[in-house]
Formats: sequence, C-alpha cells, structure tokens
Amino acid sequence: MMNVESNVKIMLLNVNSLKLYLPDIFLLLESIPCSIVVLNGTHHNDDAIKTFSKQYSNYNVYWGKGTNNFGGVLIAVHRSIPVQRVDVFQNLPNVIVLDIGTHSDKFQLATCYSPPNENLPISLFDAILKR
Repeated sequence: MMNVESNVKIMLLNVNSLKLYLPDIFLLLESIPCSIVVLNGTHHNDDAIKTFSKQYSNYNVYWGKGTNNFGGVLIAVHRSIPVQRVDVFQNLPNVIVLDIGTHSDKFQLATCYSPPNENLPISLFDAILKR
C-alpha cells in the first residue's frame, strides 16, 4: 500500500473538454505519472469517461456532471491508495469530495467546477471544510 504522506503526486487540470483533449491528456500523464489526477471542465461525456477509465484501469475513477455544458469533474486515484467518496456530497453537481488514505495519513480531497454564471458555492466549501 502506498504511503499517502510521502508518495502522492497530484495533477490538477482544467481540461475544457475531456473528449477533445483525451489524447493530449494521455500523453501528459504518460510523461508525468501521478498517483492522483483531478480534471475540471470535462464537459461530461460518457464515452470520454469510459475511455479514460479503460486506459487507467489501475485507478479508481470518480466523476460528476456539471450544471452547464462546460462543467463536469473527474478524480482518478491509483488503486494502491485507499479512497472513499464522501457520501453526503455524492449527488451534487460540479463537485467531488474524497477521503484519501487511512488513519494518520488520511486527508480530504475536493474539486469543484464553478460555472461563470453561478455564484461561488461558499456554503458548500464551508460544509466540506467542517466535516
């Protein structure tokens, strides 16, 4: 099992369409391996999510739809890292909240796509930080 505290590399990208940039994302991740990949602005496309999940079958892949055509979020966590989706936030659009690691190595990872025509979800951020 991976030591979460010392071995985790996280990549965060605003991809502005997973479907459009999937080949580029694959090339980038081949050249810069990461234990956790966070993608925002995926434009949620089921086929692109399936292709990503198939290519990275050694990752647990979590995704969520957005509230507009540009939204959508994805987090992929290498299977060697214990991970659990936080249920209370599971059905919210534009956000994924995960518990990563175990016991003393445990931390919370959240990503959120904030559409330009919507207010920042400050109360949501507060709820995430308070748990």
